[in-house]
Amino acid sequence: MPPRSKSTRGGSWWVFAAIAIAVVGLDQSTKAWAMKSLAYGAPTVFKAGFLPLTLHFNTGGLWGIGSGTLTRWFFPGATAVAMIVLFQIYRTTATGDRLKLFAVPMVAGGAAGNLIDRLRWDRGVVDFLGPFDLGFMIWPIFNVADMAISCCTILLVIALWREGASAPSEAPSTDLEIPS
Repeated sequence: MPPRSKSTRGGSWWVFAAIAIAVVGLDQSTKAWAMKSLAYGAPTVFKAGFLPLTLHFNTGGLWGIGSGTLTRWFFPGATAVAMIVLFQIYRTTATGDRLKLFAVPMVAGGAAGNLIDRLRWDRGVVDFLGPFDLGFMIWPIFNVADMAISCCTILLVIALWREGASAPSEAPSTDLEIPS
């Protein structure tokens, strides 16, 4: 395999850092605001009832799955592994694949934002957006990092699916040529 060319593979690490740092900054500043402005567990309705805000600390993973003292140390380790995978995906992404070059640092920034909370204290990750009554279910409380992770993971899956769908098949041809 020939050496990787900087012009054809991998995104700019400055762009990665800028996007990830922007997500972490927005996440941490909104969490600081929520902790200063909201009472724990007391719902506050904002913007004509459209945006419910409730300060909550999530000691588990996605939607509170796996809450407990052991998960405080499991999730940082899982986040470190995920970051390594994200760095590798970013490093090997074609320069023209803008969707993936945007989604990967967004997911990494969200993961880093929640990791900061997990390492900072044992209360868990600060959540404050929600809950939302969707009529058929109550959508859980979340934060900016969760939005970046969830939305951009979907974008990343779409980018990876498109990449796989456009890749040429490596299976041998089953067409037989019959000599005439």
